[in-house]
Amino acid sequence: MPFSCKVGDSFYLPDDNGRHRWVILTKPNASGHVVIVNLTDAHNIDCPTILTPRDNNALKIRTTINCIKSALILKSKAEPLKVKDYAYFNERLVEKIVKEVINNRHTPTYIVVELQAQYPTY
Repeated sequence: MPFSCKVGDSFYLPDDNGRHRWVILTKPNASGHVVIVNLTDAHNIDCPTILTPRDNNALKIRTTINCIKSALILKSKAEPLKVKDYAYFNERLVEKIVKEVINNRHTPTYIVVELQAQYPTY
């Protein structure tokens, strides 16, 4: 499945020096923005949610969610990106990530608002 800028798409950004995987968590909002979140080595961040290669084979090590670096990006700006190492995260894994991002004290408020609009039961 190629990069399509849809929920569950994960990738390394070319301007991030390929250091961290990003995951798209939402459909575009009314202004065309999607929420993305940064994944990082599990020992780098204090986050109770740990992801492993069992969750998705694109994850090579124990990984966690860097909620403070979650962001809104324009889908139209993301679509033409030449992303590296595309991988699709299934709905179950996206839900696990979304729940952590919504409930994490480090997540910016505007990200929580965007996520709750599309995931009202979390």
